[in-house]
Amino acid sequence: MGYAIKTEGLTKTYKDKVAVDGLTLSVYEGELIALLGVNGAGKTTTVRMLTCLTNPTGGRAEILGHDDNTYYPLHGRGSGAGRQDRHNDRRQSQGGRNTGRT
Repeated sequence: MGYAIKTEGLTKTYKDKVAVDGLTLSVYEGELIALLGVNGAGKTTTVRMLTCLTNPTGGRAEILGHDDNTYYPLHGRGSGAGRQDRHNDRRQSQGGRNTGRT
């Protein structure tokens, strides 16, 4: 089995704030992981970079063997990862309850 996710020195900065600092990570296909950390540790930013919702400022990432900068396999490709906007989801219109109505 190959790598599902592989990052080398993945970095994201916002002005003078370093959100992710040189993340190197290898996850094999079929392996389950969890990103744990305190508030502000860079968990959400890491997932946003891996799903191509934001660009890294340094380093590189491969998803299923494809360079994350040229191929977007996790963004809208049946992986279950992607944006969800509660305000545009009509099923969430009943006080946040999923009523099943459309």
